[in-house]
Amino acid sequence: MTTAYAGAIEVQITATQRITKAYYSAGGQLVALRVYTAPTNSVLYYLHSDHLGSTSLTTCGNSACGPLGSVVGELKYYPFGQTRSTWGSTPTDRRFTGQVSEEAHLGSLYFYNARYYSPAIGRFLSADTIVPQLENPQAWNRYAYVVNSPLKYTDPSGHCFIILCIVAIGAAVVSVAAATEAIAYTAEVVQTGSGWDATEYWNRVTHPRLETVANAAVVVASTVAEPLDYLSTGVQCLTGECSVADVALTVVPGALGAIRKSLDQAVDAAQALENASDAARALENAGDAVPHSGLTGGNIPDRIYRAGDPSPSNLRPRPGENGVSFRDSLSNPWPMPDTGPVFKPGKPYFGIDTSKLPDGSVIPDPPPPGHVIVRRGVDLVSLRDEPGFIVERGKFPK
Repeated sequence: MTTAYAGAIEVQITATQRITKAYYSAGGQLVALRVYTAPTNSVLYYLHSDHLGSTSLTTCGNSACGPLGSVVGELKYYPFGQTRSTWGSTPTDRRFTGQVSEEAHLGSLYFYNARYYSPAIGRFLSADTIVPQLENPQAWNRYAYVVNSPLKYTDPSGHCFIILCIVAIGAAVVSVAAATEAIAYTAEVVQTGSGWDATEYWNRVTHPRLETVANAAVVVASTVAEPLDYLSTGVQCLTGECSVADVALTVVPGALGAIRKSLDQAVDAAQALENASDAARALENAGDAVPHSGLTGGNIPDRIYRAGDPSPSNLRPRPGENGVSFRDSLSNPWPMPDTGPVFKPGKPYFGIDTSKLPDGSVIPDPPPPGHVIVRRGVDLVSLRDEPGFIVERGKFPK
């Protein structure tokens, strides 16, 4: 017999007959089955499930199988899914927890979408590619069925039992996103010299940006789906030669690699900042500072410029300052003795459109000439998302 599956439709073909089975579900549970032995000849059965979704009782849904509502078949199971008793005839092979029984072909086995499960031993026949909860010792047994709690949980995917799988993967994504934001904020502070803001740091870590969460999801997905690593570890475990360390090394490398990469970027940023400062001091000693334009008659230019990226931390005043400092042009004076230039060679800058700011919010800020301040109280973080507010971004020439 050949069986083909297409969603809720199942077609069985033998040498003399073709049988089509159509399944009906409600609330994620199988509730009915219609069996077609001919285009106009069908039998309707109602499938009654237990709390795990296992097919337990089958009753007639039309007169083709007997009196309406009469019991056709009954199944009872042991905790791990072995059939404990049968009565009558059950017309479906979707039995324990609603999974497909392969009893007719492979003996006492169930197909759990990702791998085969044997209720006789209460174990999967191949290793799981996911360790869903690292702190749970039961989860480290990658052949175990629902952490050995079959009366409480089900495993519809064949990877991890449903509640813990969702919670574990979600927690992993949130943790990686929070770590990424913490590292990114630290790197921004190092690059821009904007000063540490504990409130901004907390907001970034507890409310990661959407793109950060998306990247974290990719990291977690790639970590739990390293096929070659899992295949190698599975072979080791099947031959009795794998250890807890072997299993652990199939789970954590991706996430740790992503965090290490972000740390390396932060260190590189700090080194680049130090190199730029050294170059700036050398230029100052050589007298190569670029002249500035300055404000003319107190008029505010159409654009003002600031070093760094328009991140929230770089658009908020530092503690004790009256506002956020900008330059009225891309000229590059020495702001104070013994310090580097405002715009460091090769480093990013951005310009904003002053017409988007409230009247009177930009004032001159001498010394040195050419500096202006956007007064404290102007919400530059909200304004940055308005069209046309950020009018220019680039890197200052080396």
